[in-house]
Amino acid sequence: MALNTTYSTDSDVAIKGLVADSRRGFNTITKVAAINTAHGVCVTLNGAGKIVLPSGVNDYIVGATIWTTTLVQDEAGAAVYKAGIATPVTTEDSIYLQARETIAIDALVYAMISGTPGDVKSTQGVTTTTKPIGRAETAATNGNLVKVKLMPAMQG
Repeated sequence: MALNTTYSTDSDVAIKGLVADSRRGFNTITKVAAINTAHGVCVTLNGAGKIVLPSGVNDYIVGATIWTTTLVQDEAGAAVYKAGIATPVTTEDSIYLQARETIAIDALVYAMISGTPGDVKSTQGVTTTTKPIGRAETAATNGNLVKVKLMPAMQG
């Protein structure tokens, strides 16, 4: 029997917070969430070193929360990492995030700090971080998922 030696590096289905290429070892850190935190959002660390959503234009984005099967439902029924729980964050992988405007392939991507903090846009402005967090590997329209290659070096 012949072995299958070719395969896709992407999942058949995109899920917000899914690391796109399962062949890679995740570049992951685990930190405690200061607040209930959804999967597939860009995050920063507060002064206590806990995960929070970005809220300032100069926030350093440490990465994005990963979708896992350990998520629980909050009071509103959303799947989250509860406050006080260890939360996995990918720092350099390609991950599916929520686009909040049309994003072209290879566009620089910025984390949102207001409106829907933690989601992404390709235009920098008062609702986003001043430095990009990575590049879009797929195109997306507003409200759909975009595959983003996180690149912490872009933040300086």
